[in-house]
Amino acid sequence: MNINQLDEMDRENFKVSLANLAQFDQSLPDICDDVSTYFKLVATLYSENAADDADISIIRSVEDRVTAEQVSDIADQQAESDDPEIREAVMAFHRSWSRRMRGILLQLAYKQYMFSITDLLRLRVINAMGYLRNQIESFALMSLFMSEPSRAREWMNIRSDQDGRDFYRSTQSAIASFRAKHDLDFAWEMASGSSQHVRFSSAILGMESEAYTQDSQHVHEIRVSFQEANRSQPESFILRGLTILRTQDRLFASIPDVLPELESSDHLRNAIDHLREKVDRLYARVPQVFPEQARRWQNR
Repeated sequence: MNINQLDEMDRENFKVSLANLAQFDQSLPDICDDVSTYFKLVATLYSENAADDADISIIRSVEDRVTAEQVSDIADQQAESDDPEIREAVMAFHRSWSRRMRGILLQLAYKQYMFSITDLLRLRVINAMGYLRNQIESFALMSLFMSEPSRAREWMNIRSDQDGRDFYRSTQSAIASFRAKHDLDFAWEMASGSSQHVRFSSAILGMESEAYTQDSQHVHEIRVSFQEANRSQPESFILRGLTILRTQDRLFASIPDVLPELESSDHLRNAIDHLREKVDRLYARVPQVFPEQARRWQNR
């Protein structure tokens, strides 16, 4: 296998995988695209509604005592001013940066979804599932930055490996709480187990084993394929695709926690409701199409 051969195989896998999705349900490929449309809708609405005007006004109200640069320094040094109006200006500064960092995390989550679903179509199942952990963490950090705006600037100012480790440790409890609240533990554990660690359960996704005798010698041949799904047994592939979609459904349902600026959008609320209905309908087909696997994946 060389790089050109892998590229050709990926292109062929992509077409065959789309056909397999459609064989399970004709609407499934379109629903995968719908998620992309919903992400773009959220991003557009956020850009229109996440305004800094009120907070900028608060910061400017203290310009006779401190400059904007000094407000920034106070914020980054986590210093406490004796002046309540300056303290409010620092809080306004943190809120403005929270909006920016949440916008960046939203775009990261969109990219992570696109990488996840397209890697799945290429039969790169391990990578596809791994992106779900990144997505969940992106949304969990958005939620944290909403409730604790100063953490956004802290995330932005990570400069060293130690800074990163410290931030990681300090946010794990919040991320775990977010996962539990929005029923994302299953997707998180699946993503962690398949992609974050080198586990045998991941290796066997592309493994083929054959034992035979050759020239009076017993041979046990083990091959690990670049294709991490068996085309003749599409149920595992389809069920992982449904897990990716269910994760998107639950992440979008968390938007009031992470992007409350969009709570008043009936358009978005209807889109989220429609996505839930579509994913529920797909899951309802699993017992009909894959009865043996239905119990294991029920309510996932």
